[in-house]
Amino acid sequence: MTDADLISGILAREGGYVNNPSDKGGPTKYGITASTWGLEQRYGRIATRAEVKAITEDQARDFYKRKYIDQSPFRVVGYEPLRAQLIDFGINSGNARATRWLQRACGLPVTGLMDERTMLLLNAYPGHILNNALVAARLKMVDDWTDGDPTQKQFEEGVESRALSFFIG
Repeated sequence: MTDADLISGILAREGGYVNNPSDKGGPTKYGITASTWGLEQRYGRIATRAEVKAITEDQARDFYKRKYIDQSPFRVVGYEPLRAQLIDFGINSGNARATRWLQRACGLPVTGLMDERTMLLLNAYPGHILNNALVAARLKMVDDWTDGDPTQKQFEEGVESRALSFFIG
């Protein structure tokens, strides 16, 4: 899978512009929040709705390539479906959280770092088993999140479907 393919999948999952008042990320386009775009563009403030709406697909592709692929601790993961899922998880929840849930799912000490022990695990087990363990962990995380904050329950099905899209049967 090329980086362009990976980014196309991200954009398809993220969709276009949304501004749901219940979404704590605020206005979002291609999954890029107003606060993230404000930082990215060095506005010194959160981007306005109009600035978020104006994000082009090319800008989003460049953003994801630079921030979530080139700088990703997951770029070294050899099993492509797991690499794609970890990058996707990192986009939604942060790289450290994605790593912690991978470590938790596999019974490793939870450090949040792609440390030597985690890398050894990635090379020692069949990729599809680790991949599906991470899908299950993501589902658990989503359930914990939405059970703990009922205002976010409306997002549960979509986020779970996103995680399940990485399941390998």
